[in-house]
Amino acid sequence: MKTEETETTIRCYCENLNLELLNEMAGPYKAKTKMSFVEYCNAFGLLVFGAITIGHNEIEDRERTLEWTGTDTKLKRLLSIANKFDAEIEFETILDEDSSLKSFILHIYKENDDKNQGVGKVREDVVLRHGYNIEGVKRTIDKTGIFNMITPVGKATVDVEVTKANPKYVAPKLNAVTYSGGGLSNGGRTISKSLVNEILNLCVQHKLLPSGVFSQMYLESFWGNSPVARADNNWGGLTWTGSGNRPSGIKVTQGTARPANEGGYYMHFSSVSDYFKDYTYLLAEQGIYKVKGANNIDAYTKGLFRFGGAAYDYAAAGYGHYAPLMRSIRNGINSASNGAMDTLDNQFKTAGTVGTAPVSQKADKVISVLNALTAKKGTRIGSGQCYGLVAWHAMSIGGPGLGGGVTGLRGLIGAGAAASHIGEDYNWSQFGWKVVRPSQVNHLIPGSIANIRANAGGPVWTGGWGHTVVIKGLSGDTLTVLEQNYAGRQWVEERTYSASAYLRIIQTLCYPPEIVQGKRIDGTESSPAPSGTPGNNEPKTISETQQQEKTVGIPADLYREWKNEDGVVEFYIKNGSIYAPISKELYPSAFTGEEISDNWIRKNVEYETIDVEKMISYSLQDIRKNCYPSISYEVKGTDENLDMGDTVKIDDEEFPGGLVLSARVSEQHISFTNDGTNQTVFDNYKALKNKLSKDLINRYEELAEQAKPFELRPITDKGTTFKNSTGLSVLTAELWKSNKQYDATFQFRNFDTLLASGLTYTVDGSTVPIDKPFLVSIDAFIGNGLVATRQITFTNVMDGPKGDKGDKGALDETQVKEITDKIDTKSDQAMTQEQLNLLLETQNLMTAEMKSKATAEQVDALFASYNKYVSDESVNKANTEAALIANAERIEAFRKDFDDKMVQLDFVSNYMRVTDLGFEISANDGSSSLLIQKDRISMFSAGKEVMYISQGLIHIDNGVFTKTLQIGNFRESQLDGDSTTNVTIYVS
Repeated sequence: MKTEETETTIRCYCENLNLELLNEMAGPYKAKTKMSFVEYCNAFGLLVFGAITIGHNEIEDRERTLEWTGTDTKLKRLLSIANKFDAEIEFETILDEDSSLKSFILHIYKENDDKNQGVGKVREDVVLRHGYNIEGVKRTIDKTGIFNMITPVGKATVDVEVTKANPKYVAPKLNAVTYSGGGLSNGGRTISKSLVNEILNLCVQHKLLPSGVFSQMYLESFWGNSPVARADNNWGGLTWTGSGNRPSGIKVTQGTARPANEGGYYMHFSSVSDYFKDYTYLLAEQGIYKVKGANNIDAYTKGLFRFGGAAYDYAAAGYGHYAPLMRSIRNGINSASNGAMDTLDNQFKTAGTVGTAPVSQKADKVISVLNALTAKKGTRIGSGQCYGLVAWHAMSIGGPGLGGGVTGLRGLIGAGAAASHIGEDYNWSQFGWKVVRPSQVNHLIPGSIANIRANAGGPVWTGGWGHTVVIKGLSGDTLTVLEQNYAGRQWVEERTYSASAYLRIIQTLCYPPEIVQGKRIDGTESSPAPSGTPGNNEPKTISETQQQEKTVGIPADLYREWKNEDGVVEFYIKNGSIYAPISKELYPSAFTGEEISDNWIRKNVEYETIDVEKMISYSLQDIRKNCYPSISYEVKGTDENLDMGDTVKIDDEEFPGGLVLSARVSEQHISFTNDGTNQTVFDNYKALKNKLSKDLINRYEELAEQAKPFELRPITDKGTTFKNSTGLSVLTAELWKSNKQYDATFQFRNFDTLLASGLTYTVDGSTVPIDKPFLVSIDAFIGNGLVATRQITFTNVMDGPKGDKGDKGALDETQVKEITDKIDTKSDQAMTQEQLNLLLETQNLMTAEMKSKATAEQVDALFASYNKYVSDESVNKANTEAALIANAERIEAFRKDFDDKMVQLDFVSNYMRVTDLGFEISANDGSSSLLIQKDRISMFSAGKEVMYISQGLIHIDNGVFTKTLQIGNFRESQLDGDSTTNVTIYVS
């Protein structure tokens, strides 16, 4: 999107691939009814014009009535929609093999909370640990602002529609419709013919399907046989609103009480006739339900629910539960009443009404596209495959892009390859289409796309990709389709089949928007001629919109409670407030609180909503955040394997008491050139409890203890050096781990020769050779298992001729005697603090001098052993190597660092170190070193590599050969007796 360039760097700032979302604007908008997330996106042109396809959608069933008063970019408006739907969104870009854009997919997730992850994943495979991928954790605990009682008030300015009678309205005069049948009966319940005729005339007046009304009233009250129907003439259980004036003009009063768990009262109607006048008006004229004009029982039932366009659901059980009941009841009445439901519906459809009759409208766009497609018979569309024909059909009606050599891909959510899966591979609902799996012949509606199963039998035999066609017509059992590439004929053909046989091989049907809306290619636009006079064109009622300030609180009689994971009540609602009792016990009010002797810390809040459930939800969120001390965390570290939104565990064992958190990735800062600047930003921190049982913890500690190595400690009573082959030294072995000594058996051996078994071995000085060290290996066994091995070296030295007396050292015998005399001057032999300090200082000086002298002698012995090793290749190298090792063991300090996987041997001025980088020998001052690696041997001088061997070659930038250099058969050397001249000699 934006780049900044200098002589050395290019910095790019990118948001996404869609310039339309970033640059185009979305203006003010107010929804007239509840809409889904996708419907809002379409209202702002975010999907179709933005080439965005909806992928994963977890909030498909959510609907909101929303409003925006300002102007934003389309990207900000999209984020605002997600926020108002309590959702999170994620873009996914899919490229073709040539790196061109294949599809731009928008995934929608429920907002992250205790139950939903949202964007990202719960990464059980990644744990961030202190000292590895995090540097540390900072925790801040803030007890200011705690409260444990919240009393919410909701306020909002709302538009209130006031409905009143229109004084200009002139009522139409209808010719009466006379029911031709008799009374209705079903399951022992009946309705008289006169009431049936009255209801039929109301249905004709309001364009309501009679069988729908009769079936609904049977389902609600068994045709007036419920208690409220008998007491209040209220067959449908309408609730008393507090007003006696109904929009229909009917007068009502307060009726009997509703059940205690529901509260309120029913309406009381003075007669059943008044009830049906009001109820049919409610169904058809008040804009709540979409049943007016429905011409079958399914369409009528659907119009009672939001699923079919209603403002509210008629029943809490929902359309899926209500629809089969309505069908069953209609069939039962029809069977028990000599086909009365069919008779009533036919009279309704043919009687004529004032206004537009309830008949299907024409699907004009589908008709036009079918005619155009029929005109293409005998021609090839797109790739010539069946896919090409339906791609053209979908494109022409405004559906997804199916490719097929006709369009690009749009709305793709699956593979997009097999014709049989066209219904599943594209997001048809995004474009207003609907996908169904047909079960009846009448589902094969002209204008639809029919997708045939793979490897289907007759009447169409398909292969592994299936087949797809466009339905042109249906007449009885004759189905007419338009198809391409049938039996290899890659042009458009019109063919007919048995509809019932074809139904068996269809996998899915894709209905265009007009078909979804109930329009048909054989629909009509006008009703039969009206019977009666229409009156004037004025509406019966008019509505006025008024703005009112509305205030609500939590109902005083509402009680709810929420328990924590231990089953203890943590929050409850009572008397219009929400309380946090656990918080009250931990953090009571300093005095008495606002209520007498309650000790609650109370907070009054105000929310911009009059929805009680939303107000409770907001209040509960606020008190959860503030009833305990606010704890915030800051983690410094990174892991490049994490993606945005991922939830990961953070383990800081160095934190006091240990700390395990879960946190969510909110930002990733990644440098491709300097990974030292990488940083992951987290939020949504949550401290996790250790939920391991005590037995598991003990077992874990036991396994951890077992994993620690044993330490074998050799101890000698007379040291490891014999003089003039005399003396004995008892070698004792001990086995330790974690400051605990273990019982074990030991074997003492010299290479492969067993010397002794048991706890001790006595070394005789007379058996130790003078010319080489005597190596004793100690093996420790617990049971039959070898658990540790250690080596110790004994040496034998001979006195040489007496040398000259050396220079006076730091302390000679005279000085030591003077110090001793001073220490012994105290008559009672007890030491003063001054004497103790003097003794300690003297001891340190003597120890340092002795170590320095011993080290010098040992290093001399080491050099002598080394020179012997390199100067005489004919001697027994094994003996010389053993002597070299023995001298090294006497002066080295052995260091192990298991965390960093390092072993280091420290000498006086040199050290040897083994790490995963290789084996290093170096001077302590860094003047020279040797590094041996898997594929390279390097020599360094003053920190610079001066020679290396790799891949069979030796590389030296600068070098000096003091004697000879031979390459192949040619040797170059100095001329004997003349250091200024070199000669080259051929050597055979």
